[in-house]
Amino acid sequence: MKAQFLFLNILLTGVLVFAQTPKIKLDPIKLAEDTRQINDPALIAAVDSNQVDQQIKAAVAIGRILKPEGVDLLLKLLKASPRVQVPAIYALGQYGWDTATSGSREKELVTALQSFLQGALTLKLLAIEAIGKLYQPENQNMIIPFLDDASPAVRDQALRSLYQLRNSAKVRGELATLLPIDTVTLSKITLLLNDSKTDIRISAAYLLDALKDKSALNALLKSTQDQDGMVRLFSIRAIGNLEKLDALDKNTLLPKLVGAVQDSSYLVRTEAWLTMTKLQIVPEVLQQIGSQFELLKQDKNAHVRSVIVDALASQATATPDLFDEFLKDSGALVRARAVVARSQLLKDHLIDFLQQTLQDSSWWVRSKTADVIDSLPAVVKETFIFEAIKDSAVQVRVNTILNLVNTTTPLVITLVENKLKSKDLSERYSALATIYSQQQPNMMTLLNDCYLNSQEKKFQDIRTDIISIFASVNTAETTSYLKTALSDINPRLAYSAYKELKNRAVPDLAPMNEPIPDLIPGSFSTFKRNPKLIINTSRGFFVIELYPQYAPFHVSRVVDVARRGEYDGLVWHRVENNFVIQGGDPEKTGWGVGKDIIRAEINPLRFKRGSLGMPRSTDWDSGGTQLFINHVPTPRLDGLYTLFGQVIQGMDVVDNIQPGDSIIKVTVQY
Repeated sequence: MKAQFLFLNILLTGVLVFAQTPKIKLDPIKLAEDTRQINDPALIAAVDSNQVDQQIKAAVAIGRILKPEGVDLLLKLLKASPRVQVPAIYALGQYGWDTATSGSREKELVTALQSFLQGALTLKLLAIEAIGKLYQPENQNMIIPFLDDASPAVRDQALRSLYQLRNSAKVRGELATLLPIDTVTLSKITLLLNDSKTDIRISAAYLLDALKDKSALNALLKSTQDQDGMVRLFSIRAIGNLEKLDALDKNTLLPKLVGAVQDSSYLVRTEAWLTMTKLQIVPEVLQQIGSQFELLKQDKNAHVRSVIVDALASQATATPDLFDEFLKDSGALVRARAVVARSQLLKDHLIDFLQQTLQDSSWWVRSKTADVIDSLPAVVKETFIFEAIKDSAVQVRVNTILNLVNTTTPLVITLVENKLKSKDLSERYSALATIYSQQQPNMMTLLNDCYLNSQEKKFQDIRTDIISIFASVNTAETTSYLKTALSDINPRLAYSAYKELKNRAVPDLAPMNEPIPDLIPGSFSTFKRNPKLIINTSRGFFVIELYPQYAPFHVSRVVDVARRGEYDGLVWHRVENNFVIQGGDPEKTGWGVGKDIIRAEINPLRFKRGSLGMPRSTDWDSGGTQLFINHVPTPRLDGLYTLFGQVIQGMDVVDNIQPGDSIIKVTVQY
């Protein structure tokens, strides 16, 4: 930990944190970072300046801009002082997420980093991390020896890098090229489940989850008794993902799962029910639990009760009456799962049942009812559709539209087409998604009409997706539509149309320069100390400490939005068991980003329990006002999403948040 702390301090040297002031203008290097201009003269001058503070800021900027021209600049910085090498190595690792930026040069970059593997601890840790991201199958052989390192920090990083190697391959679509882990290496990894350091045991379990090797079963079974709850959780999760488990294996793990469903941690209890459902051994576990099950169903945590519903529904012998008591549960998360489970089992009276659930007090439950409508008989389906589409909650209307993919009667088709003109962003977006999935013959014409009717700033993401669809289908029709998009009010979108037309060798195409991204204004607030967000919800309040030294734009954005009261009254629209809660969308659906797009500020902080991150689309620079908070450590997010805060009080409230719960008020404390 000491080495990691040193690394973070060194990385951000030169980023000063002052008393709260009005917005300040960016210095030239920060401006280049903000506008994603890799060839900016100020940035290049900083690299060549031999001024350590300038070079550090340049390395951070290049690692966030992530354009091919930045590789040579970073290689230069690898020859600078150790303080500069720290952010330069981290930045090179970030290039590993996308072959478009590093391409055929990845082997060269790995070679350049190898010399640091035998150097100072901080640089060694960074080099191991970067080599894990710069995906080359053979990189695995460079990382494995460090599993035996005397330093706990190095052992932990080696485990994480072996995981990142697989995650990078997955992100890039190159999973098939992964090298297998040999038995000797697998044995080393399983031995680290016994390490004295908790973080190492967690990392080992997380990696074994990715490896899915049955030979790790006995070691993982032992770790289900670990003193640390996160080790127990990830060990159970890894067991659920092991391949080729036979009946004897499943019988062996039954006692462990019986114990796990009674664990002191609700996270472990949740994972245990999820795992037994995945392994299809719910009846066997219930048999061993016996009469205790009646008490277990009364679990005080709604997450646990919701996965119990799923577990019961997975049984071949499940009957509708199993879910009667869950339909009366106080938790919307539980009732929604019960609605879906009971609906799938009902043969008679399904229509009557859904008429009742469409009247539930929770929009989340009504939204999940919309998921079931598609299974209704055709003669009554339209009646339910037109009732749900009039719901007072936009979330229900949106989910209803998304569930119309397989319903293509004339009335429904007309309904969806009309929603392409909705004033509501979420309705329009969901209609776009449904029409694209349906692949109707007149789809391109409809999408072009939608594009022409979506010229307001709030519909920018819709225009982005439509242009992307046009670019994916090379026809005379889409070419004509892309020509229209050349005059898009957003220069970035106009340029994307231009690039595709250029690829199609369209004649008489006027040259167009790549524009500066349409992101937030080039200024941010500064703070004497880390500000705090006090988030009062319908479940209670919790406190988040923000990190402006790592992500000044994100902190400024969230602080400004909070001070203007724009979070007040919004909802937690997404809750994933043992993953995250997500909210802060002005649309209340997950489709919205707020008034301005914010660019990514990826930093070396790691996503752990209670970490605050910024959601984004497939575009790195596509954040807005939404927030997500982790239930558990999530290494697969490291280096891919901006982390800019940590829950320091009230994590029990976060644990109890359910979809649809309100953000009553957010206040800022300096």
